[in-house]
Amino acid sequence: MTSEERPGAGSEKGAAVATRVGRGFLEEVINNHDVAAIDGYLADDFIDHSPLGDIKTRSKDALREQLSRLFEAFPDMNARLDVEVAGGDMFAWRATHTGHHRAPIMGITASNRPFQYTEMHIIRVNGQGKVSEHWAVFDGLGLMQQLGVVMGAPLGVPPNPPHREV
Repeated sequence: MTSEERPGAGSEKGAAVATRVGRGFLEEVINNHDVAAIDGYLADDFIDHSPLGDIKTRSKDALREQLSRLFEAFPDMNARLDVEVAGGDMFAWRATHTGHHRAPIMGITASNRPFQYTEMHIIRVNGQGKVSEHWAVFDGLGLMQQLGVVMGAPLGVPPNPPHREV
């Protein structure tokens, strides 16, 4: 389906709906840890193109399971919306997640350490105002370093090497 054929694609109304849905999902599902609210936001044929963690989050049920595990391990996890962009039937955002690691997850014993990491998301919203597709990336290495699972960069190594022309 081309962007011209998708409901709401290219329209201000589509962007407004996508923004409302994305912000609502972040607040209600993520910040309120309400996995039951997923059904109000995701289409029945929802697909996640970027599975995270130890299970493949390709469906609503799989995402609900993964988020339940996350909320158990990080009971005070909160996301702050840092940047957002909307256009057509899509909404994208970068968020900073903070909290503490209080229970085991993915074989990692609870560290009780605080964490802060960023995620970036893109969603596509269908004509019924529900998320039909999702893409995401997150700073998994940074999170694992903060939880003590992997070592950070050695001392003396700059966090961002200088840019060199090729």
